[in-house]
Amino acid sequence: MKHINITGRGSFLGISKELLVLKEGKELVKQWPLRRIRTIRLMGDGMSISTNLLSECAHYGIAVYIFDFRGRPLIQISGAHQHAVVELRKHQMKAVDSEVVSKIAAKIIYGKVRNQRATLLYYAKAWSEEPNRANFLIDAASEIDRFAQIIRKMEWASRVDWQSALLGYEGSAARVYWQTIKEQGLMGLDFPGRTGRDADDVMNSALNFGYAILTSFVWSAVTQAGLEPYLGVFHANRPGKPSLILDIMEEYRPWTVDRIVMRMRGRLLENRSLTESTKKELIARIHSQWAKPYPYRKKRVRLEAILQRQVYRLCGEFAGNKSYQPYLFRW
Repeated sequence: MKHINITGRGSFLGISKELLVLKEGKELVKQWPLRRIRTIRLMGDGMSISTNLLSECAHYGIAVYIFDFRGRPLIQISGAHQHAVVELRKHQMKAVDSEVVSKIAAKIIYGKVRNQRATLLYYAKAWSEEPNRANFLIDAASEIDRFAQIIRKMEWASRVDWQSALLGYEGSAARVYWQTIKEQGLMGLDFPGRTGRDADDVMNSALNFGYAILTSFVWSAVTQAGLEPYLGVFHANRPGKPSLILDIMEEYRPWTVDRIVMRMRGRLLENRSLTESTKKELIARIHSQWAKPYPYRKKRVRLEAILQRQVYRLCGEFAGNKSYQPYLFRW
């Protein structure tokens, strides 16, 4: 199943005989069979899409995502016939209001911190012929792992302040992670550090764009499972904020986005801005990552399928009949 990403201003998406049609002006650029599409993503401003296509997307179960020019998700469109299961969402709501929520949050954040560690060790291995730089990364990874073990061993359910304490350890690990990336030039020598959504440097812009792509992968998996995307476990629940999507994303950010952006740093820094061509290359690399098989329960499984299975296991944790464990990447 394909994920279609459109980035060009002036692009038009329509339908012709069960084919998704992409046009630029009057010129036909490309077409794809609808039956082979899983999601459509409009990444930026100045594009249009026909209502006939939206109707067919609903029929085929194709989700449509619209992002703003900064890569922030604005709209998610899906058909009226979703996979929402009333009992599952009742379990989700009950779990979020119980002590179980602290355990689930700790598992997700533990997974994120461990995957930050794995990302640094991946580069330490790549720099094996530069022992000083490799050892610096190994030391930072060990410091990050110290926070991970605190998160794993703490009895969070017994703490009234579990959320602030847990996010404090997450923040401490993140400071080590991003400071190490900055000092070792993994995002380039002029990288200012992680500056968030309103960044204007090319590396942070690429990270934000990559996280937007990750958002749609996670949203698709959550919708397929039937969970409520706006009811999360540790991101604040506010109107219009897909808190559960943001929660689940945390585990996958370091390996599936940060690592890929680091690998593209030469190309990105050469252009000094996130151009149309670098966006397309970043999309292609991230898609390739999600199509790649990884070890999962003694098998080799595509990463996108692993994400879906992990979301189903989270459903089981909410219902009380399975134990959720984060997916840890190996370097």
